[in-house]
Amino acid sequence: MWSEMYQKGYDNAAISFAYIPDFQCDQEKKDFETGLKDGYVAADLIKMGLIRKAIEQSIIHWKENLDLVLHNGRLRHQDIGSQSCPLCQLKSQLNYSSCIFCPVYKATGESGCKETPWDDISDHIYDNDELPVYIQKEIEFLFSLLEKE
Repeated sequence: MWSEMYQKGYDNAAISFAYIPDFQCDQEKKDFETGLKDGYVAADLIKMGLIRKAIEQSIIHWKENLDLVLHNGRLRHQDIGSQSCPLCQLKSQLNYSSCIFCPVYKATGESGCKETPWDDISDHIYDNDELPVYIQKEIEFLFSLLEKE
């Protein structure tokens, strides 16, 4: 279980200026240190445009998935999982253990794309009548993240 500090993605300006809060437990201290490391890396990723590029690639991926479903194709779990997500792949390439840099995490405060349209896609992957609606919502959600970058 992650502490509240970690779940809120402590990679803000306070960390950059070496503000050290009073830790309530050892887990909060570990989470703060992880946020410090990930926070600096996330800033570098933003500067390099990698996060924006990964969001753009995710939008393309979901548009392709929508096209497939609209033309009577079936999605597979690997079409919607982390192995097909450019943001998750960026996390893997950097050997991150957390989603703290991810704009989806920053928007929802949840790991694993919980509380996003992806949840509905996962629940309705074999329902081609409802699936296009949820995929379109996912595309719109990703566009909203792109606007924030």
